[in-house]
Amino acid sequence: MLLGCLCCFSCQSEKAAASHDTNVSGTLWVTGYLPGYRHTDSCIPFMTADDYEFLTHIIHHAGIPNADGSIDNDQNNMRPPARKMAVASAHAAGKPILYGVVGAYPVFNPVIANPETRRVFIHHLISTMIESGYDGIDLDMEPVCAPFGSFGYKGVDLSRHPEYKTEFPINHGYISLVKELRQELDRHSTPMQKRPLLTAAITWRDCHIFGRKEVHSHFDQINLMSYDMCGPQDGEVTWFDSPLANGGFTFPKYKKPAYSIEMFVYDCLRAGIPAKKLGIGISLDALAWKGGDGVSITSGVTKPRQSWTVAPIHPHDGAPRYTYAEMMENFFTPQFYHWDEIAKSPYLSIDLPGSSGDMFISYNDESSIKAKIEFVKNQKLGGCIIWELSADYRPDQPAEKQRPLRESIEEALTAGKEGSNKNE
Repeated sequence: MLLGCLCCFSCQSEKAAASHDTNVSGTLWVTGYLPGYRHTDSCIPFMTADDYEFLTHIIHHAGIPNADGSIDNDQNNMRPPARKMAVASAHAAGKPILYGVVGAYPVFNPVIANPETRRVFIHHLISTMIESGYDGIDLDMEPVCAPFGSFGYKGVDLSRHPEYKTEFPINHGYISLVKELRQELDRHSTPMQKRPLLTAAITWRDCHIFGRKEVHSHFDQINLMSYDMCGPQDGEVTWFDSPLANGGFTFPKYKKPAYSIEMFVYDCLRAGIPAKKLGIGISLDALAWKGGDGVSITSGVTKPRQSWTVAPIHPHDGAPRYTYAEMMENFFTPQFYHWDEIAKSPYLSIDLPGSSGDMFISYNDESSIKAKIEFVKNQKLGGCIIWELSADYRPDQPAEKQRPLRESIEEALTAGKEGSNKNE
């Protein structure tokens, strides 16, 4: 563990204060998600001054909309003591921190579709921001426009469908929410922002609405959740959690391109989202496909691009999710490791006797992170989000190995910059 679990807040503040004016990311934003349920009301055990230093923004995740427009801050430990401690920690490090709200479409949409509950919701957002000292609001509605199933095949190239503004649903309640919330935010300032920030975490399937100027003009960041891309039901084939490219591979179910960050980003740009406002997501989780049957040679799934006769289990179907730290602790051995040069993604291939223990585990490592950051730079995008800040924390390791993915992100961001070698 870190000394005193960082519960000696004054010590944390003194260390963090030294990095107030440091931004190793240059012009790219690096926005990290800090889940309230990952810390206590007085302790953030996985964050040191170094961990704050490479970030440009923090999103405290997250309140949940109630049907009457109020916000549930209990489920994710977003109660006032936790909020104030997280805000104080971020501000001591010189970093703006936003209040996040999250909800699936069936939970979120009824609140914002009704003008009365939408006004109540905006009131609670602004009140919470002011009361706790946040520097803005992050909206995480999944999805914004409609349940995914209403889109049919989900691999549509929007640029080839100019009719998308009518063919694809437009959520007018969300548009109203964004306009009205931006107006209210502009009436206030925050401890670190003369103009409070407004950001969104979006699904690729909603890029058509965020491409509309009446929507994207109100946001400071539009961050694509370019991870957790598919499960067994999407393409009926094993595929990566967050591949950079698909190399022409298609989902057998649809005979359409398999999901990739390139595909997602290009569709977002063609839909009209300005590159400078668009960020990609870098997940520090590991998604495991397990078991199944009827796969050639192995019986169960063990690698990407495999089909089956009996589907494997997957987190989309309620199977366990693992953080990078949990994967390294419980599953990683060098002989299981593989690298896919086309997808620019690592994976573990675990082939055990029978099929029930077979696993294909997709995740990010140092090499895939480097490739993703290079893509962000080459496409001149705004930056990236990190989901989530605790997921690579390994307190049982030597100090220099406790945050391997955080180190990788920082190194990729500073690559090619003069004086970027931290060991010099």
